[in-house]
Amino acid sequence: MKKGIVACFVVWMIASFIPVHLLAGGEKMRLLSPAEREDLMNRLKTIQAGIRTFEAGFVEERTLKALPSPLVYEGTIYYDRNHLFFMKYHRPVQSILRVQGNEAMIYVIGSGTADIADISTDKGTPAHPDIFNWDPSSFKGKIYSDTHGFWFKETQQKQGAPQVSIFLDKKTLLVNHFSISGENGDITKIVFTDKKMNQPLPPGILNFSLPRGTKLNRLSPP
Repeated sequence: MKKGIVACFVVWMIASFIPVHLLAGGEKMRLLSPAEREDLMNRLKTIQAGIRTFEAGFVEERTLKALPSPLVYEGTIYYDRNHLFFMKYHRPVQSILRVQGNEAMIYVIGSGTADIADISTDKGTPAHPDIFNWDPSSFKGKIYSDTHGFWFKETQQKQGAPQVSIFLDKKTLLVNHFSISGENGDITKIVFTDKKMNQPLPPGILNFSLPRGTKLNRLSPP
């Protein structure tokens, strides 16, 4: 797994939420009125407060300028509001991305080594803590709507921050898909499927531990 790509994803998913506009396949989008915006934010705030756990399948597509075709990954994402963010990749390589507190771990199953990084000192990220537990009232950008859902656009972004587009389902207001565009033109797109909210997470995820003898490689802060 490319450390640079994973680091970008971890920084965004855990330490930032940078909604920006993404055209919906040419479909015309409408800017929400102040009243519609207030109603949406109130609904979203209620839903956010009620999320305790989240589980979903995902398909991740990485388009890299250096490669002739995209890389496609599949897996399952698990989230516990209290302490855990966990992505288990099933294809093409079985691997794990886990974040607990300020520590991110990357582990390719069977490799015998795991990378550990302290993300508490990441700089240049906005104040939103994650996509499941952010305060809607802190968002000051524009919000657009189409027939399928809502698109968020931040009015200002910090220099060097990844460009992130996020789409919320119109009925559930849960994240359906998003994309991350780096300064170098690389793009990562993730689509969620079979979303489950507030159901018990598997014990093997909550209590996951590395196999005995796994060598830990502690990464220096960027």
